[in-house]
Parts: sequence; C-alpha cells; structure tokens
Amino acid sequence: MKNTLIVLLGLLLLPAACLLAEVPEHMRFCDIELSLDAGARTKIEEITTKLKRSPAHFQSLVDRANIYFPFIEEAFDLRGVPQDLKYIVIQESAMVADAVSSSNAVGYWQFKEASARESGLQIDAFVDERKHIFQASLAAAKYFYTIARYYDNYLYAVIGYNRGPVGAIPFTDEHAFGRRKMEVTGDTHWYALHALAHKIAFENALGKSDPPMWLQPMNTHGESDVQTLATAENLSLEDFKKYNSWINGSKLPEGKDFIYYVPRKGKPERALLRHVGGEAKQIGELTVHTPVKPIDKPKPALVTTPETRDTRKFDYVEPLDDVDYGEEYVRVRENESLVEIAVRNHLRIRKLQEINGFVNYHRPAMGDIVYLKPAKSRHFHIVQAGESLGSIAEKYETTVEKLRAKNRMSGNNVYAGQKLSLKLKVAKGQKPILLAQPSTATVEETEEVVEPEVVVETKKPIQIAAGAGILETDPASYRLAAFESKMVTHTVGPKESLWKIAKKYGAYADVIKKLNNLSSSELKEGQQLKVLQVTDSQ
Repeated sequence: MKNTLIVLLGLLLLPAACLLAEVPEHMRFCDIELSLDAGARTKIEEITTKLKRSPAHFQSLVDRANIYFPFIEEAFDLRGVPQDLKYIVIQESAMVADAVSSSNAVGYWQFKEASARESGLQIDAFVDERKHIFQASLAAAKYFYTIARYYDNYLYAVIGYNRGPVGAIPFTDEHAFGRRKMEVTGDTHWYALHALAHKIAFENALGKSDPPMWLQPMNTHGESDVQTLATAENLSLEDFKKYNSWINGSKLPEGKDFIYYVPRKGKPERALLRHVGGEAKQIGELTVHTPVKPIDKPKPALVTTPETRDTRKFDYVEPLDDVDYGEEYVRVRENESLVEIAVRNHLRIRKLQEINGFVNYHRPAMGDIVYLKPAKSRHFHIVQAGESLGSIAEKYETTVEKLRAKNRMSGNNVYAGQKLSLKLKVAKGQKPILLAQPSTATVEETEEVVEPEVVVETKKPIQIAAGAGILETDPASYRLAAFESKMVTHTVGPKESLWKIAKKYGAYADVIKKLNNLSSSELKEGQQLKVLQVTDSQ
C-alpha cells in the first residue's frame, strides 16, 4: 500500500515536473541571453500548454506560419530587426488577415489606424495594408526598431509594442537598458512572457513539413481592376480577394504598383517567395522586384575608411571648421536630443524630423549627422558608415555615374565622413574633403545652448551599451529624453485623483507614478507632477 501511494504521488507530481522541464532556464531572444526563474518558467509553460492543448489548432497555426513566415522574415531582414520577433504575429492575430480587436486594431500585426499611417501603411477606400502580410510586417519591424532605438533592448520593445512606447516605462528596469544579459521573472510583463512562450512553442515545430498550399507574390504592374487580375490568375473574384483581403473594393489606385498573392499547390519554390529580386519596380518606399525570374539582390560595396591619414589624397577638415557646419548640417552632441537640436537651429521638431526622415521620437546617437535642409536643397551628402555609392544615388534619386562625374571619381569607393557634391562639379584637382570622425572634442561647441522648455532630471551617469559603442548617460534620462516633447507639468487641483489626471492627458497612471517616484496614488493639492502624454500603441 505504501509503495502504491508513492507511485500515485509520483504520477501526480509528474505533470508539474514536466511543465518546467519543457521551458529552459536559459534562452536567447533577440540577441539577449535570458535567465528564466521558476516563476517565469511556470507562467510560460502555462501559455505553451494552452497553445498545444488542441493538436489540430496548433497544427493549423504551424501551417499558417509556414506560409507567412518567409514573407515576415524577408521584411524583418530589410528593416534589420531580430527574427525572434516574428512569433509575435501569432499571438497578435493568429495570422488572420482581417482580425479586429476590441480596441479596433486590425490585421496581422494589429495596428490601430493612426499608428499604421505613421508607420507608412496605406489605408483608404481602395486598400488597407494592415491586412497585407509583407507591408504590415515592414511596418511592424519599423515600430519595433523605433522603440528599441531608445530602450536599446528588444525585450522592452516587445512590451512597448503592446503598451505603447510610453506605457512600457513602468515595466522596464533602467539598469537593464542596453544589457545583453537579463533575468526574466514571474513579474515580467505578461506580453513579454507570451512572446517567449510563442517562440518556445513554435520554433522547433516549423519547417517539419510543407504547408497545404503556398502564396506567390506578384506585381500588379499598375493594373487597377481587381477582376482583371483575378482572371489573369484563373481565380474567381471571391477567391482572389480571399488571399488578398487588403483590397477593399473592386478597384486599386491607378498608376501605382502593389504586391498581390496567388495560391499555389505543391512544394513551395523558395526563390518565388521573395518580394525583392527580379525586375525593379517602385512600391511604396521600397524598390520591390517582380518575383517572376528572381535574382539575388547584389550586396552594396562596403564603405572603407583609410587606416591612416593620407594628406596627398584627402583634405581633412574638423566639422567645426567646415563652412557648411551649422548652415546645412550639424553633428549630435553627447546626450543631445532632437528637440534641443531643433531649438538651437530655429526649426520646429517636426520639420527637422521631416528633413531627415526620422520617425517620431527618433533618438540620434552622439556624432550622427543631422541635416538642416531637405534633400532637394542640399549641395552635398556626408557619407555614413555602411553606405555605398549606389545607396546614396538611390537616396537622392540620381545615378552612380552622375555622382562619380560630379565628384571626379574613377571608382566606386567612398569613405565615412566624405563630402560628396550633389549639384556642382568639384574643381579639377580638388582633393575629396573628409570630415574627422565624431568624438566628444569634435561635437562640443562653445556657444551657449538654448535648453528646451521641458527639462528631464537626471541622476548620476552610468555606462551602458548603446549599439556598438558605449554611451555615458543615465538610462532613464536617455529614455525619457526621447519623449520630452510630450512631457508636461501638471499642478494637482482640488480633489484630483491620479486616474483623473491620467485621463485628462491621455496618459498612464502607473507611468505618472514612476516618473514622480510616488509610493502611493495619494496626491496633495498644489503638488507638481511630470506627465508624459501617451502616443498610440500599435
């Protein structure tokens, strides 16, 4: 009897032991080494168990992922964001194109209309690109990248995707800002735990078998009649729109190319899944190619920088000694925000963002080039690390040959810091101008800086990783500086509650508490509070 009880007890305890056994104590997510404590592992296992509770439903998600993930992976590669983020599309919409949430978020990545438009998606009577897997994935990648830029942490970017950039603040640890090793606990925001659970559940299940069908991206070539496109693909209008639910009616905007999808049977032809490769066509902000006879996209020539100064070949100039500095461009100082740059150069922040193509709340790094004039008015371009002559020509809608002619270049090599003439041909015999690489000494100026109206209090600086280098700043102040144009000061009125103030500004009460180091929700009349107004989540 005693042995029987021991066996029964062991059987009862077995599921719990197996639960934690499936979730690792350590995992890698978006290039961050994560340590998962018992609380996090238990919650993650509860999520994965629910996902796999119905084998048929789980397999249907796997099949859909096998169909759509190649498109998401390509979009994420183009935007340069980690592939681990692709699993979030499953928790957002189960990869259902016309999914609509209770808050009216739509499509594969559940974008609200304002955020979708801000991310470059077209929404009108003709199309809703939130339901277009490739375009929506490009927008989602852009949104992830934007948040990660000022948190320097993609796990926090995941939380920001759900809560909005401002709303994520209370769920972040400033000491983890920029870290590549983190601990995940049972108290970590639920959305981040779900993201980890979806990666664990699906990562090893994908690619084991071919999906029941696959989709081939095709180019409309300006054709606006949807019935004509359907007929050309031997599909009924109903079936055509089933696979292209991003089309709202029977017509598309005339004179514009779109990517549509055609169902195919059999083993997917990997080369035909690509959106980029083949005959060049401009679609939105990307040069997309007709996937008929795909070709590999050529890799741009890498920028090279001379290892030592060669005054025989280059004319070296310190930025502050450049006659165009302060007139056509500036370099970002240490800990400087776009708001400060805009104020100092007598520009509106939105105008500065428009000139440089920055998304809202873009936080530049020290030494970055910020232009003060739009591209069509610039006389030159300053080469940045990673740029090629081809990418620069594309940026200014010109050709490599014209750039070479204007700058009297015999080859395609360009160098970080080089000033390339865009309008006038350089004088014969003139050596290329090469600006000194950024350092604290080259970006500091002696003129008095006009401070913006909003000032974020900072604590003692610490060192944190920022991209490839080290940025000496306080993580919280760096993060909040990205939102400073949305920061307001509120004086608590009679009988005002934290929740009433939050509602007034469209803010989060928990964000207000964290910004003001409040230990409780009790307020006093006349109390000064810093409030961050919320930007819409995705």
